[in-house]
Amino acid sequence: MRSKTSSFNKEIIKQDFRNVGWVSIVYFLGLFFIVPMQLFMEFGRDEPRITDDRGLFGGIFAYELQSLLLIVMPVLMAVFLFRYLHVKGASDFAHSFPMKRGKLFHHHILSGMILLILPILLNYLVLVITAGVTDVTEYYTLANASYWLWLFTTMTLLIFAAGIFVGTLTGISAVQGVLTFILLFLPVGLYGLIAFHLTSYIKGYSGDMVLDRSVQYFSPLVDLLEYRSYGPEEVSVPVEVLSLFIYGGIAILFYVASVWLYKKRPLEAAGRALAVSALNPVFKLGVTFCFALFGGMYFSVAQNTYSWMITGYVIGGTFGFAAASMLLEKTWRVFNLKNLKGWLGYGVAAGVLIAAIPLLWQNYESYVPEQNEVEKVYISSGYWEYQQLADHDMKVPYITSEAAIQSAINLHEKLINVSNPLKKGEDYFFFVYQMEDGSEIYRQYRIDEKK
Repeated sequence: MRSKTSSFNKEIIKQDFRNVGWVSIVYFLGLFFIVPMQLFMEFGRDEPRITDDRGLFGGIFAYELQSLLLIVMPVLMAVFLFRYLHVKGASDFAHSFPMKRGKLFHHHILSGMILLILPILLNYLVLVITAGVTDVTEYYTLANASYWLWLFTTMTLLIFAAGIFVGTLTGISAVQGVLTFILLFLPVGLYGLIAFHLTSYIKGYSGDMVLDRSVQYFSPLVDLLEYRSYGPEEVSVPVEVLSLFIYGGIAILFYVASVWLYKKRPLEAAGRALAVSALNPVFKLGVTFCFALFGGMYFSVAQNTYSWMITGYVIGGTFGFAAASMLLEKTWRVFNLKNLKGWLGYGVAAGVLIAAIPLLWQNYESYVPEQNEVEKVYISSGYWEYQQLADHDMKVPYITSEAAIQSAINLHEKLINVSNPLKKGEDYFFFVYQMEDGSEIYRQYRIDEKK
């Protein structure tokens, strides 16, 4: 009779617990001292501090410190749990087991999930038990605690899955940790750089408004960190419910991609900056492009001229290409003819991308609505003045008469001709058009006050 072997190997799980269990312990103790212990200390006060409706996300429970743990601990777990991938001897030994690579990978993922979720669950149980034996309604509700559990579980698994995904792409643990944070911040960073780039070239484009209204949707970490445990209660929870479902879906995508990459990953990739050689050109182009945008932004802010902005593109792109080459080749000796040709090629590619972005917005720059399309219009000295009215639920003083609307449109047309996005020390004009079809159009212009 053929012997049956279980697909579950508890020895691997035990070994993982011994190797990285300390991360779970630190996570538990950190959350315990910030949340339940703080609650117990509040019970001992003669005059408890005034609380608000933020519950477990308020100032008493130091939400900012909770967020720090939530962001750091899953990355540490991913780095130390999959460190065997990045050490040649450990990688060869681990993959010498009579077990399929996919099954070994899933064992480690299961270990990490258990070790990360357990601290959250235990602290949640402490909160629930405390709520059952004493009155905690001044501090939190069971619904608030359940949302806390959902938020921390979802975000922990998302960041952990991102760390695993990066771990399968690289062969160096330190690079895994750094690239995980870069990956999670990259969309919002790139979005911000492009928004600044457009603000500098496209008349009427308001980077302030674009970033203020949508930046949190481009990074789960920014979504977490934007919430404040003090001040006006503009939002009741750190992350919207819909966003949590989306983040859960992204975590699943990271997991699926990680499994596929792990099975394709060559064992000799340990020690390489990127385990998949085919991604080297993409990595170089991405780093060159991002650093070029950053360099252009830096010199633009400092000098406010297009010539210095272009100089910044060249300097930033050169630095980015050199840094990417050093990381991939693991040496600082990258200044040779081969890389010079590569620098020219990647520089041209990055330059084409930078030049193409404003060209896609030419219709945006020249568009002015017709008077019969506009229901009402608001004009102020900048986006933040308008947003302050909205934040404080104040009535926006719209212009509604046809003659005044036409005058606003005439002013709009004139501003297109005289405005210069890069000019410093100028006046701001911010337009909000409420259209007859219910849509809204926003434009912001900066001009020299002498014009």
